[in-house]
Amino acid sequence: MSDKEQRIRVRAYQIWERDGCRDGWAEDHWREAEIEVERELAQLAVESIQLQEEPKRKADKRGTAPASRATEARARTSEKAKSKSVASRSKKPSGTARMAEMG
Repeated sequence: MSDKEQRIRVRAYQIWERDGCRDGWAEDHWREAEIEVERELAQLAVESIQLQEEPKRKADKRGTAPASRATEARARTSEKAKSKSVASRSKKPSGTARMAEMG
């Protein structure tokens, strides 16, 4: 017996008890139980999908997925190296270097 069928069986029994244990209504109770269980399972599926999509939506809001600390550290180190090399190229040669150029 599947999990779904077991849920329907239990729910139908609960409905039967709720209705005063009247005989002759088993099919109606079963159909009502099927509808209720289907709704529950559909709602669970929707919630599951929403939970799976939540990290994607958060990433879309930021533009990228969150980076690990190691990735962020490598990026900062790389940026520092680039800025140092640009800074050293933009400096004027020292007095000794100018004399050597004039030479």
